[in-house]
Amino acid sequence: MTGSLPFNEDAEISLLGALLIDNEKIPEVRQTLPDPGGFYKIPHQRAYKAILALHDRGEPVDQVTVPETMVSQN
Repeated sequence: MTGSLPFNEDAEISLLGALLIDNEKIPEVRQTLPDPGGFYKIPHQRAYKAILALHDRGEPVDQVTVPETMVSQN
């Protein structure tokens, strides 16, 4: 055993997609998954970080603003 945690890439993608569709679920998901480190894939961590940042600022969270925020976070 390598010591790495199991992960499900499809589940990560589905969760991120669901948050783009239904922004009202972000606070609920955040209670269970408080930080991006809960995602295995680095791009998924970055997307979740962008989603949380946009939501915290009261800005729209969608398929345009999330990638733009991800680019500006670098």
